[in-house]
Amino acid sequence: ASDGAGERQVIAPVTAGEQSDIVVTSGTVARITTGAAVPQGADSVVQVEDTELIESSDDGRVEVKVKIHSQPSTGQDIRPVGFDISAGEKILSRGDKLGPSELGLLATVGITEVKVYGKPIVAVLSTGNELVTPGMSLSGSQIYDSNKTTLLSCLKQKGFPAIDLGISSDTRGDLVERMRNAMSLADVIVTSGGVSMGEKEECNESG
Repeated sequence: ASDGAGERQVIAPVTAGEQSDIVVTSGTVARITTGAAVPQGADSVVQVEDTELIESSDDGRVEVKVKIHSQPSTGQDIRPVGFDISAGEKILSRGDKLGPSELGLLATVGITEVKVYGKPIVAVLSTGNELVTPGMSLSGSQIYDSNKTTLLSCLKQKGFPAIDLGISSDTRGDLVERMRNAMSLADVIVTSGGVSMGEKEECNESG
């Protein structure tokens, strides 16, 4: 930067990912690409838009001499190692939800595995002899099972994996069998119906 504006000899290119042993001295510059390590001896980066090609070789593909039009300043357009995330800095906290941004942040610091809590699998079971799956024919005093549709939709809307356990009849045997099956499939069981004090209310007794 102390050389100021003016003509400079281009000694070599420096590209991203390259370990270069180039040393920039007074009166010289190195062509550098975005993301590359600043070579030893350099303390400023000048954008190519602020330069002019004076001399080239190899049919114009290799720069030999350029002219810098603007006055560079020390540290100009240089990002120090760790400027965005410092060593030992906390990047995520317990309870954070992992989405695209969080996963990208973990990848930035080279982390590929973290301990997480998985979303619980929720099983939904309706009970009652009067219930019929929507779309089927009703008879007598039967009604359509709307609770299960509502519950399953709410769970899926919140991103929870949900299992439809169907409709249990008002018999303890059927209910117990379905509950046992649910316990092998899900972490949480949500039942609808069968919890009052009637003689056919089996959920309280079966639980």
